[in-house]
Amino acid sequence: MPLDSELFAVVLPPPSEVTASHIFVRLTDLHAVIAAPIDNCTALHYVQGIFAEISIPATSLLFFFRVKAIYSHSRIVPAFFGVMWLGIAGLSIMIMLGITKGAYIVYS
Repeated sequence: MPLDSELFAVVLPPPSEVTASHIFVRLTDLHAVIAAPIDNCTALHYVQGIFAEISIPATSLLFFFRVKAIYSHSRIVPAFFGVMWLGIAGLSIMIMLGITKGAYIVYS
């Protein structure tokens, strides 16, 4: 009995913005598990700052998508959380401005 190739074909829908955001958040949250012996603490500090600068607004975007799905009948609630997300996204640049040169990471 020959196997029909159409029987085993899996058709996946294109990823939505929520799925793409979720995958992106999980990839950028890897900054918390960077653990290796290094010579340059400042470089590690910058890398962790960059990942944090990306993952914090992306995680907040996931929360905004959830609020938007739950309160889809209302305009005020998603608008409020949308403005709050824009504030988080805009202020996340302060993470990189707060990193000082020559910072020492404890126990490294």
